[in-house]
Amino acid sequence: MLSVALCTYNGERYLPEQLASIATQTHLPNEVVIVDDSSSDDSVELVCRWAESVSFPVHIHQNTSNLGSTKSFEKAMSLCTGDVLVLSDQDDAWRSDRLAKTAAWFQINPTMDAVFCNADLIDEHSQPIGQRIWDMVEFDAEKQQKWQHGLGHELLFSGYIVTGATMALRRTVLPTLLPFPTHVQYLIHDAWISLVLALKGTIGFIDEPLIRYRQHSSQQVGFKADRANVTMQDRLNRSRAERMAPILQKATRFRQACELLDKLPDIDPKRLSPLHRMANHLDRRVRLPATRPLRFPFILSELAKGNYQLFSGHWWKTAVGDLIEP
Repeated sequence: MLSVALCTYNGERYLPEQLASIATQTHLPNEVVIVDDSSSDDSVELVCRWAESVSFPVHIHQNTSNLGSTKSFEKAMSLCTGDVLVLSDQDDAWRSDRLAKTAAWFQINPTMDAVFCNADLIDEHSQPIGQRIWDMVEFDAEKQQKWQHGLGHELLFSGYIVTGATMALRRTVLPTLLPFPTHVQYLIHDAWISLVLALKGTIGFIDEPLIRYRQHSSQQVGFKADRANVTMQDRLNRSRAERMAPILQKATRFRQACELLDKLPDIDPKRLSPLHRMANHLDRRVRLPATRPLRFPFILSELAKGNYQLFSGHWWKTAVGDLIEP
């Protein structure tokens, strides 16, 4: 039994296309649960009219106040009764076989709790951009192989890969995941689900674009334009406080994630060890001496321990920056 968990908020512009793609699936859902997050447009009226036109049950719930996407999805998922919950954003469009492919995957993988797929990117006019989500998050063949070998959690420690709109999960795993944490910046529902289940080794992927993921200016979460590169002159001229602020923010976020994950059952502490190392490393970087020569022993020690290398990207540039920047 497949349940679709769909959250809406002022989505009347793109909702018709998404709803139509759900209604024309080759494998229809057993139910659709819609939680509207106190919209001020015609989203609720739109989904009510749609509910009357389809053959499967549609349950519509309206939040009396705005809860945000994470808590709205928590509510929608809690209200679902199906064996498998398929998450849906309001502004995308599904390939006609998304539910069929998802159902088949869970039948073939009875010990797995969740799955995510690739997606074609489209613009606000539903035109293909010519890229896929996995291109944007650099989930390439090497990382896919690492994921298949049970190391997906290490990728998630330092990067973002799994998009909620491409995800489906078994209802039986909800007690482990809920309630979703909301006090850790960037750890929204999809990041939390994928991280916990990757640590358990029970989330896989389908290497097909089963949805079309929309990019537009008003979406809450998406793939933003690349930031301008920080020049060496910028790095040398910025203040120490300006340089340390994002490191401190990330250190706090990692420490909070460690505290949450340490409390969960059935997670091997050894798999969490790299995350603790990353948090400790960031804490130590924040406390670097203001005098540059005094930083040298610390940086050499962290390099020797492989702590800089725990982070994706050009880790050696980070080490050099710690040595020469304010």
